[in-house]
Amino acid sequence: MLVVMGGTDAAGLLPAVVRALDAVGVPAEVDVVVPAGRGLDIPDTGPARFRAIAPLSDLPAAMARADLVISAAGTTVWELCCVGVAMALVRAADNQTEGYRAVVEAGAGLGLGGPADVADATSTADTLRPLLTDPGVRAGFAARARTVVDGRGAERIVEAVAAAVGARGRGNTVTARPATEADAGLLLAWRNDPETRRWSRTSEEVRPEEHRAWLRRSLDRTDRLLLVVADDTGPVGTVRWDREDDDWEVSITVAPDRRGSGLAGPLLTAGEHALRERTGPGTPVIAVVHADNVASARLFARAGYRPAGPADDDGFATHRRILP
Repeated sequence: MLVVMGGTDAAGLLPAVVRALDAVGVPAEVDVVVPAGRGLDIPDTGPARFRAIAPLSDLPAAMARADLVISAAGTTVWELCCVGVAMALVRAADNQTEGYRAVVEAGAGLGLGGPADVADATSTADTLRPLLTDPGVRAGFAARARTVVDGRGAERIVEAVAAAVGARGRGNTVTARPATEADAGLLLAWRNDPETRRWSRTSEEVRPEEHRAWLRRSLDRTDRLLLVVADDTGPVGTVRWDREDDDWEVSITVAPDRRGSGLAGPLLTAGEHALRERTGPGTPVIAVVHADNVASARLFARAGYRPAGPADDDGFATHRRILP
């Protein structure tokens, strides 16, 4: 096990975390990263064996070797997600709140709360005990952690640098990637936008817990492909494909703050490209559009979709094409 509370441990969390681990009362080998110039009283009783070590030159490598990492919820969190290791997090400062919440809500890390929470050794020990005693629990957290990051960090940096020096003469690049559980908040906000619900076959507002359950099920399905589409400035919408007999039905949502930017067509194109990569050319695709939604009807007509029959009693008509 590895315990690290940042380069300085400004909140003085290490002693509290060590006391909690000692109170768990299970055998464990625990390396505690102690900042330079700081001391730490190491318990010499109980089944856990603690070792104080100096700050590491390759912290991610040490994380990868650990079964469990207890860390402050700073930027180390994203390294832990990338490595894919079980983690328990302490919200050491206010500026760590967003990252802490995102990872804990995604089920990718166990939340221990803030400094005041960790000071209660008995309560913290009770929270940590399942992670220390059950390899299956640790494996589940590690697997979910890997879904929080998408590996596009270097690409985003290149895009940001290109934008900063004005290297955008070749136009705005729109690309699609598979959605992850980390996209839950973004997708829910788009789904519950009033204009989106107006043209949806299901117009009721979705509650967060319902959405998270739906997203988890969607990511596990082989007959659904859920995509997040982004351009040079960030996410611009989502495309979802659902298998309906021999057809794949498309649903498109443009981010509310990007409507009117001419992005619906590029979203559809990026979504079709992603589906073609999965299913191959010759895939039949359909779009179900309300008769009053003139903009969507024009979009699919321009993309080569043709009416496949009259509208149903609710005013929705099916349009079909074959992906080349």
